[in-house]
Amino acid sequence: MIKTALKSVAWTLAFAVLEWLAIATTKDGTHVVVLRPVAGVLAGICLLVSGRRAIKFLVAAAAGTTLARAFAFGINPVFLPIGLVVTGCSWAACRLTQRLIGPRITFGRWRESLGFITICTLVAIPCGFIFAGVVRFSAEPDFLRNALSWSLSTALSCSIFAPVVVISMQGRAGAFASRARPLMLSSLIMAAVLLLCFTTSTVPFLFLLPIAIVVVALIAEIEGAALALAATSVVALAATGAGYGPLPRLFESRPTQIMVMEVFLALLTVTLLPVAAALSEREKLKKKLESAVQESRRNAALLHQIVDAVDDHAIIMLDAEGRIATWNRGAERINGYSADEIVGEHIRCFYPPDARAAGTPERLLKAAAESDHVADEGWRVRMDGSRFWAGLSLHAMRGAGGELLGYSKVTRDLTARKAHEDALAIAKEEAQAAAQAKADFLANMSHEIRTPLTSVIGFSDLLWERADLDEVAQGFVSRIRDGSRALLALVNDILDFSKIESGQIDLRPAPVEPMLLAHDVVQLLALQAEEKGLALHPVCVQGLAGRAVMMDAARMRQVLINYVGNAVKFTDRGAVELSVSLIEQDDGTARLRFAVRDTGPGIAPDQQEKLFHRFSQLDSSAGKQHGGTGLGLAICKGIAIAMKGEVGVVSAPGEGATFWIEIPTVMARAVPTPKPNGAQGSERPSLLVADDHDVNLTLVKMALADQAEVTVVHDGREAVKLVQEKSFDLILLDIRMPEMGGVEAMGEIRKALGASAPPLIAFTAENDEANLESLIQAGFDATIAKPLSVETLRRCVRDKCGRAGALSEGAGRDVA
Repeated sequence: MIKTALKSVAWTLAFAVLEWLAIATTKDGTHVVVLRPVAGVLAGICLLVSGRRAIKFLVAAAAGTTLARAFAFGINPVFLPIGLVVTGCSWAACRLTQRLIGPRITFGRWRESLGFITICTLVAIPCGFIFAGVVRFSAEPDFLRNALSWSLSTALSCSIFAPVVVISMQGRAGAFASRARPLMLSSLIMAAVLLLCFTTSTVPFLFLLPIAIVVVALIAEIEGAALALAATSVVALAATGAGYGPLPRLFESRPTQIMVMEVFLALLTVTLLPVAAALSEREKLKKKLESAVQESRRNAALLHQIVDAVDDHAIIMLDAEGRIATWNRGAERINGYSADEIVGEHIRCFYPPDARAAGTPERLLKAAAESDHVADEGWRVRMDGSRFWAGLSLHAMRGAGGELLGYSKVTRDLTARKAHEDALAIAKEEAQAAAQAKADFLANMSHEIRTPLTSVIGFSDLLWERADLDEVAQGFVSRIRDGSRALLALVNDILDFSKIESGQIDLRPAPVEPMLLAHDVVQLLALQAEEKGLALHPVCVQGLAGRAVMMDAARMRQVLINYVGNAVKFTDRGAVELSVSLIEQDDGTARLRFAVRDTGPGIAPDQQEKLFHRFSQLDSSAGKQHGGTGLGLAICKGIAIAMKGEVGVVSAPGEGATFWIEIPTVMARAVPTPKPNGAQGSERPSLLVADDHDVNLTLVKMALADQAEVTVVHDGREAVKLVQEKSFDLILLDIRMPEMGGVEAMGEIRKALGASAPPLIAFTAENDEANLESLIQAGFDATIAKPLSVETLRRCVRDKCGRAGALSEGAGRDVA
């Protein structure tokens, strides 16, 4: 608080001293001071500080002016209003300048200088009349003269002192220091001219003043001009008031001499301060331009060095016609030409004859001119005639008006990459051919393995049904059945895993009720669970019954059978539970989760990480005790990934295990169960079976001996001929037969019988989903996969011939 008060007192004394000096040096014999540095200094300060900070300077200036006048003229009540008029004039001029010109005035532009002078003049005129009205009640009755003199002196003071304050205190605080030598020279010039003008009264040398100030502006710019105008005004008015200079010889009255000098100085200020600002602005622009040109040259030189140093890219400039204008080291290395050999040539020289004949260079230039950029790859020719594969980037360069100036062209030698890509393409083709050969081999091996397995599984099923076998024979048959099914499971696992590893697994989503799928899996494995004394049942969340989602039911059934089968296999007592849950989203999507929980021995955490890896089993003893390839869970994981889902296990030793699969899906309408068709009642249906293997024909006849009248033929052509002579309720066609295959025979039968054709069933050893689906698309009503399961065959006949029950989804696939 004390520090602030001391600062205010110091400013008050400073303004008082400044006002007293003005009174002492420029008084015209009355109370009118012909130069008011307080007004100019205060105006400069107000231009630099904000409104609240300016208040203390306004108060200090008013108080200082009043004190100085009281000291010079004695105490008079009119002095305080005079001080208020001075400070009010300065404040009003500053606020108006900031509003009309801008908040930050620098006097470095001529429009700012001229605008400030104009505003100061307009504000000073009404303030001058206020001053004249105040002093009229004292000893100065000449109202008009006082008003004009005060207005002129105040406007002049603000115009010459405010720029000096602003230039020295604003962002140009070091402006005077940085121009010490120009300012010293300017001071000498102004001192000589002022001495010549006001010490010689016989010859009027005042015309030298504007010339000298212009010279100073050229030497020291706006800083020198502002100081020169301020010094000229002080010296001129002081000298004229003291009787020096040419004006005392021209005018007898001292006030008239001073007023004429004020008018002269005002004209100098109005003309020369904007001129000095314009010269200063021009000089700054010139320096900026020179600096920009130098910087541009430095950047261009640096860019040229950088571009020239690039040796793995050919970076060149072309004119608007496509002729080469610049050349770098990379261009020389890639193309083989030196700059002297190639500059001025057209880029056609880089292209092989066929590309030149096709107009490729001109086409690229035209495309770049139209779209500003074009990229291309192709063969190019070096100086020695060798060819290389080049990657090109061509950019159009335009002037300020959009006119085409030329092109920048960047070329890379991509021969190595091209060779690598070609090698990869060849390797890809070879890999695809190998994969196809592998797929063909696996398909053929699948067919060759499943065909004999049909006899083993089918006839062992028929033997198992015979009641005349003794206990030893039944044991032998049981082992044959178990071994054949284990072999089938092994074949299926190997084929499925091969498809998953090669990314050839096909998904065929369709509307499926998750709860029905869970019931099917439980029913399928119920006998195995019952033999071990385990409880096996599905659990459904409330509201899921009757709801359908889109998914591949066969693949999901495969996962669940693996989960439930493993749970039954590794659980000795307790229960196995298959749960289903569905989390619906607002956008119609859902997350479907199946979980199989058992009460088995549990799995240690370090073993859980290995479960879903191929050929992985918990330990060797488990593999010996329960068997298996170690592919089942790896296949489950592959199926889940193909469905964009996840698999996992939650377990601890002694607490059982929970295996789960979760997939994204969408809700769908439930598909109604199809009604049985075909022959009704107790009438035995008639079947036609076409297969080139007698074993398969014998198996079908024996399996259906109690259910249908079976007619067998060995070729598709025989089947086509027979259906035109006799009607059948169901036709079973093997796909691979020597004379006419099953697909061709099916087409001929449908062509011959039309809409009256009975259901046609495909009998195939190629039981992957894509093949089975393609057979349905070809026109078959259903499929039965080899090796043949007797129960599957009977269920299919019952379904298609209306003998109760419906063909469950995937009936054509043996899942034992």
